[in-house]
Amino acid sequence: MDQKISAYQFFILVFMNTLGTAILFIPTHATTYGKENGWITVVFATIFGLLVIAVYNAIFSKEETRSLFVIIDDNFGKWLGSISILFALLFAYFTTFANLWSIGQFVGLHILMGTPPEAIVLLVILTCLVGVRYGIEVIGRASEIFLPFTLISLILLVGLVWPEAQLDNIQPILQTNVAGAFVGIIPVIGITFLELFCLLGVIHRVNNIPQAKKAFFIGGLVAGFCMIIVTFACIAVIGVDGTIRHIYSIYFLGQNISIAEFFERVEGLVAFIWFITIFFKICTNFYFIAIAIKHLGGLKDFRTVTIPIAYFLFVSAVTSLPNIFYDFELMNSTYLVYAILTGFLLPILLLIVKIARKK
Repeated sequence: MDQKISAYQFFILVFMNTLGTAILFIPTHATTYGKENGWITVVFATIFGLLVIAVYNAIFSKEETRSLFVIIDDNFGKWLGSISILFALLFAYFTTFANLWSIGQFVGLHILMGTPPEAIVLLVILTCLVGVRYGIEVIGRASEIFLPFTLISLILLVGLVWPEAQLDNIQPILQTNVAGAFVGIIPVIGITFLELFCLLGVIHRVNNIPQAKKAFFIGGLVAGFCMIIVTFACIAVIGVDGTIRHIYSIYFLGQNISIAEFFERVEGLVAFIWFITIFFKICTNFYFIAIAIKHLGGLKDFRTVTIPIAYFLFVSAVTSLPNIFYDFELMNSTYLVYAILTGFLLPILLLIVKIARKK
């Protein structure tokens, strides 16, 4: 029996996938380009990101019951469609093992100091493997359980650091570094909204497509608002230089919390938020890879390939990226181009072909 999820569960998956890695990297990324206007960079990135989601929604009609892969095959033809699906599959694969590498590095450096990143990556990939084998319905239900804890942690983090905010740190607004603020929109979208392309492989599992399209838009909007608030808080509390200097600036932000010299160092909230969001992001991308291979190979069950995929993801995560500086350089170069091709140009082309075939 085909598994189904509700529009609300799909909204949560959109929210988790948009934040994902972004909750740690976006403040530093945006501020590197826009300086004190970094939060404005995220504002415009959210606006353009919502336009990208509108394109994604346009691919699926109200009565659409076909999967993304069938739609691609029907519009591009078998050979070109298979090449396009393979291209998207490799994008999801790269995104997944990069996220696995990120969580291994972060936990090994800041939470469980001295623990080999390989051990952390292995633990995460095995946990995600169990979730993916249970299917998208179980992943959706689990996301409902963890959403309240994620939101409460995020609200507590921002609320507790707000007394330390200095509005002078965000001034002058759009008076200097204007060009950088707008140039920074592209890489911010690249590691947030363009990665939502993988959720197009899930949307046909929602029991109400019109409601799913609304959930897609609202999920992106809420996640974008959270990124704006977090980036604003980082710049206002630790300043432009502090936000740029610390790769995990939101984690450093949590270290600055001090109430009556008693309630201090609650950066664990940041770790908790990130663990939850990146877990669901890895699960949905993993699921996308599995069902894409199932479609290309004509398999009866996607679970057949989940264990080999987990193995290859583990090996790639522990061998492909040497350090965080290489990762940042990759995000601003090769990966950004790949994200634009897969997350923007491919859906645009698919939508144009679909409209032309109707006429």
